[in-house]
Amino acid sequence: MEHPTNHSAADKHLDRRWLKRQIGVWRSLALVALTVLATVLALRYIDGGPSDGFSTGPHIARLSIDGVIGTDSELLSRIDKLSKNSDVVAVILRLNSPGGTYAGSEALYNALRTLAEAKPTVAVIDGVAASGAYMAAIATDRIFARAGSITGSIGVIMQMPNIKGLMDHIGVGYEAIRSAPLKATPTPFEDTSAASRVAAQDIVQDLFDQFVERVKERRTLAATALDIVTSGRVFTGKQAMPLGLIDALGGETEATGWLEQHAEIAAGTRVFDAKSKDEAIQFRDLIERIGGTRFFGTQPMLDGPLAVWQSTI
Repeated sequence: MEHPTNHSAADKHLDRRWLKRQIGVWRSLALVALTVLATVLALRYIDGGPSDGFSTGPHIARLSIDGVIGTDSELLSRIDKLSKNSDVVAVILRLNSPGGTYAGSEALYNALRTLAEAKPTVAVIDGVAASGAYMAAIATDRIFARAGSITGSIGVIMQMPNIKGLMDHIGVGYEAIRSAPLKATPTPFEDTSAASRVAAQDIVQDLFDQFVERVKERRTLAATALDIVTSGRVFTGKQAMPLGLIDALGGETEATGWLEQHAEIAAGTRVFDAKSKDEAIQFRDLIERIGGTRFFGTQPMLDGPLAVWQSTI
């Protein structure tokens, strides 16, 4: 029979080991929390200023548009705040986007036009600014692009898969009771009728005409150049220059130089990123930077006509 004193000593020893393990776990969690907090605070001061871009003192705000464009109320609000912030003396719009929904691109264009009327605003095309992103670029006072940047793709597209053949093959039927023949058409579940195709083409053509009118209003293009650039194709920055799609080759250095020379911006004015003040968004960005993109959907749902360039490479 085990002595009670020895049993009690063993229990105390196990309790101490358990307590040490718990302290170790909590220390590890605290260290992780402090690391995340320190990283978020550090991100707020990248480029010498807070991440919202609304620092004290005159500065140039860098507004970045990345990925597919949709209707983004937070982005539109941020642009509005830039136009009203007296510390922001100019804005550099950095673009790296294939475009997106037509409505989202139109909303972004209108917001940028209001901004450009309040502050000198220039666009810098990074990797790509095509279709709806090019619409955003022409809202600014001047467009810069690198020789190897991709731009253009002035056009509109409506598309959907047609799975009727697959449904017929596996024996799945589809029925729709409509108030009129063109209601909810075209649909991927049946062949597109001639009338439905005409109606869809009318929508695409109307939106395309609106796009072209914006290009004609904002860019001085010869008739021959206009025919070329509205064919829907993309161009390199080097090709876009003689066509009048962009104003100059270069990046942010050339853009700030132009602002200093033509917009009376003091030489050496610092450039700060204009990011969201929302700490939740900052934390999401942080998680995505360290490989957490699988937890957040990065491909938005695209509903409606698109002004987007889709590479088939």
